[in-house]
Amino acid sequence: MPTLKRHKTRYPGVHYILNSQGRKVFYIIYWIKKNAGQFKKVEEKVGDAKRNDMTAARAAAIRSRRMSGEEKSNREMRIEARKTAEWTIGRLWEEYRSQKGKPPDKPNYQIGTYADADYFAYAGHLKERFAKKHPSEISSIELGRFRNEKLKALSPQYVKHCLTLLVRLVRFGAKHKLVSLFDFQVEYPRFDNKVTNPLNAMHLKALIKTLAEYENAHARAVVLTALMTGLRRGSILRLKKSDLDFERGTIYLNRPKGTPTGAIETIPFPLPLQGILRGLPPNDSDYLFPGRGGDFMVDGKRHWIEIKKRAGLEGFRFHDLRHTFATLVAASGQVDIRELQRLLLHKSFEMTLRYSHLLDSRLQQASNTASNVILDLAKEDEGETVPRFGLLPALSPSDMKDKNFKPVRKGSGKTK
Repeated sequence: MPTLKRHKTRYPGVHYILNSQGRKVFYIIYWIKKNAGQFKKVEEKVGDAKRNDMTAARAAAIRSRRMSGEEKSNREMRIEARKTAEWTIGRLWEEYRSQKGKPPDKPNYQIGTYADADYFAYAGHLKERFAKKHPSEISSIELGRFRNEKLKALSPQYVKHCLTLLVRLVRFGAKHKLVSLFDFQVEYPRFDNKVTNPLNAMHLKALIKTLAEYENAHARAVVLTALMTGLRRGSILRLKKSDLDFERGTIYLNRPKGTPTGAIETIPFPLPLQGILRGLPPNDSDYLFPGRGGDFMVDGKRHWIEIKKRAGLEGFRFHDLRHTFATLVAASGQVDIRELQRLLLHKSFEMTLRYSHLLDSRLQQASNTASNVILDLAKEDEGETVPRFGLLPALSPSDMKDKNFKPVRKGSGKTK
């Protein structure tokens, strides 16, 4: 391809060439300082006479500004434009939040409130470390260091939430073809979420006594609702007055955790709780537990911390009230595991199995019923107390505690 002829102008360092359409394309030549006593020659295209309305005088003015450092070179502008166009974690976060919009059930939703858990995770932990980084610049080693550092001060559950949010942002970008997914598997902290920490009788007594004296009626009712229904805090705080059906004894839940958008679940409305909620101070909000501006209460956590302090329950979480409810219901022996799953609104049967050992009393009762039928059929005559087949009489708990009692040894066929 032949070299295009350069045409000089009356301005130093400015020339033009004629392209295939015969239009003038202006170029400038200037020197920039690299190191002490060293300069670099730069030749750059500045514009087309027709498309950019470029002239030799305008090209000379651009040359002057670039030599003085008032204007960046083409290369510097390309680098800056490329950085601006890159979808960093910070830009993905902003786009993700703008598209997510305001939740339909939170008309007065504000960033930074209790309900905005993602905001706290990003602003408090992800922003400083990853906001200016492109997903391709994040390695599995860096995520591992981030995980280990955060585990020194945060719970494994919350560290997992932070990492999950980061992965969610990258997946959002990949969905819209802005970035690529991580080419490695993110390792989350391991923890046993099947461990329960219910309040015992002593704890419950201290809590009830504290609640009776607590000055905020709505905060008191929130805790009692958790104890009497096993609902999660988010579901309780979002309850509206219209969700309570006193006639049918039902509480309607709009989009509880784990259900698709628009799903409605129902749970029983305990009679004692009905009386407590009827006695709440009147308010103009649609929500049962109102906050500022007609929205639901967002400072419930602050009240719970104060209630725990007064009751001496610093080691307990609000979610332990849910475990307490489940434990009391399961230990009562009046429900089976499927009924308990329905009460707790568990979408996974495995989640409810953590309380299965508390159903032993009901299983024992069922087992005794079957055994009694067999023993009744095995009697020789009506009124006889000793059954056939050489069966031994049942042992009471007091017999088991007798020091002189010794169980039958395997294969001996007799007691000692």
